[in-house]
Amino acid sequence: MQTSSKSSSSWLVAGAVAVLVAVVTVWALRDIQRNRESTGRLLAQQGAGLIKALEAGARTGMRGRLGRGVRLEALLQEAGRQDNILFIAVTDRTGRILAHSNPARIEQPLFPPPVMSGFMPGPHAKSRLVPKPPDGPPNPDHPGQLEDAPGDVFLVYRDFLDPREARNRHGMNQFLCPGACPPDRAAQQFGHSLVIFVGLDPAPFYEAVHADARATIFFALLILAAGGAAIAALSWAARARASGRKLSEARAFADELVANLPAGLIACDASGTVVSMNESAGAILQLDTEEHIGRKPEDFLTGELYDVFAAAHAGKRVVEQEIAVPAGTPAAPQERTLLVSASTVSTANGEAAGSVLILRDVSELKQLEEQVRRQEKLAAVGQLAAGVAHEIRNPLSSIKGFAVHLGSRFPKDSADAQAARTLVAETDRLNRVVTELIEYARPTEAARQPTDPAMVIEHTLRLVRQQAADAGVTARFEPCGELYDVDIDPDRVNQALLNLCLNAIQAMDHGGELIVRACVENGALRIDVEDTGPGIDPDLFEQIFDPYYTTKASGQGLGLAVVRKVAQAHGGYVEIDSAPGAGSRFTLVLPFTRSDS
Repeated sequence: MQTSSKSSSSWLVAGAVAVLVAVVTVWALRDIQRNRESTGRLLAQQGAGLIKALEAGARTGMRGRLGRGVRLEALLQEAGRQDNILFIAVTDRTGRILAHSNPARIEQPLFPPPVMSGFMPGPHAKSRLVPKPPDGPPNPDHPGQLEDAPGDVFLVYRDFLDPREARNRHGMNQFLCPGACPPDRAAQQFGHSLVIFVGLDPAPFYEAVHADARATIFFALLILAAGGAAIAALSWAARARASGRKLSEARAFADELVANLPAGLIACDASGTVVSMNESAGAILQLDTEEHIGRKPEDFLTGELYDVFAAAHAGKRVVEQEIAVPAGTPAAPQERTLLVSASTVSTANGEAAGSVLILRDVSELKQLEEQVRRQEKLAAVGQLAAGVAHEIRNPLSSIKGFAVHLGSRFPKDSADAQAARTLVAETDRLNRVVTELIEYARPTEAARQPTDPAMVIEHTLRLVRQQAADAGVTARFEPCGELYDVDIDPDRVNQALLNLCLNAIQAMDHGGELIVRACVENGALRIDVEDTGPGIDPDLFEQIFDPYYTTKASGQGLGLAVVRKVAQAHGGYVEIDSAPGAGSRFTLVLPFTRSDS
């Protein structure tokens, strides 16, 4: 596309130059022709004026008013002495010379008959450029005039005198043929009409034409140069505008690309001043991008980040280095992991033009990796637990049966009976652990069916109400708005709620309040289990969902792991809102499809 544009522009410039050359050439040729015609008209007017003067002198001479001895030849010789006049001749129609500014040419043909027949003289003066006529003997009064003339003669000619002048035949005979001329010769010649020729030196004509041609060519070249320069300037300006537009578009594209990069980017010039920072970098570093452009990186980057930037500015390249940076607020500080790359920006000549720092927030990725590792560990534990649980439950049933049998054989208040009851209780506790292991190892798929959430919650509270009363805990259910049937797995949800309620009751050693709230919103069933216990340290939020992690002396650490697994089986999640001394609230969010049954 770019090559086609350049080719089109070149053809346009070439076409404009060609048109300009053609216009200037036509103008120059027409101007030269006009100058040639103008110079020719001036010479023709000069010759015609001289002919009129000679004709007037001839009429006067034939009437005897020019004094004695004044004849036509004398007039011609006198007029022929002017600088630009080569000759003056009067001939008959055949071209035979009757009078000439050079008397030696009399009775000779002025031009050969074929040339003479092409003149066709008339009453009005005509002019043309003709070859120089044959030379005669030198004129002693005006030597070398015709001989030194150039190869062409500018000839002006027309009919000479009027035949009606023939009534003064004697004066005419004396004027035309003095001395030895036969008496009737002049009259005879005059009766057939005469032709006068004035040969002018064409050198001024050529000089004027050549001078005008040179001036015209000079101005034409000047116009061509100016026009070519103007076209070149316009072409350059058009290309400059096109290049500027493309550069602006490229810059806008680059700015838009940088601004929309998912990774953060900070660029510095050669002096180490920030010249560009995109919104992603501002979001990652929690900075205002506009305020930090034009500043030094060390003014706002943490120590490790600045060290990476400084290394890149010094010519070193840093590739994907993980750096932990503080985040959050002073009240709730957090830490994020950044993947940092930095490199030097060089010009085409290899000179350093600045440096660039690229940031990617991989905190979520690190969390996902941690979750994957945890899930892998949990899966291994679950498989092991499932295998062990099945092998333990049968012997446990036998042990419990024998413990009950032995306890029945001793007095109720005896030490042996107490030992038997203890054995039964521990067997039940061990059976609960095995049951939780089996629940944890069960497949994660939820057997959804239309279920009333209120019935599931009330059933769970009935199961824990006696244990809550023994611990001095008041348990109640508070629906939030209308509850209707939703597609959930009631058994799995009941198991998750039972674990949450038991954990809450066990956390309130000195009594308290257990509140279960439920609502349906945004396509999910939301169940809150809230207690007034001692609360949980936020640093333990992730650990408490790990299997076998517990802060209770008698706990097994599988309850919350089962709760999370139930939530994940429904495509949901578990939220925690707790702080030391402020109680705890566990929220079970279960997306569903509403049942119409």
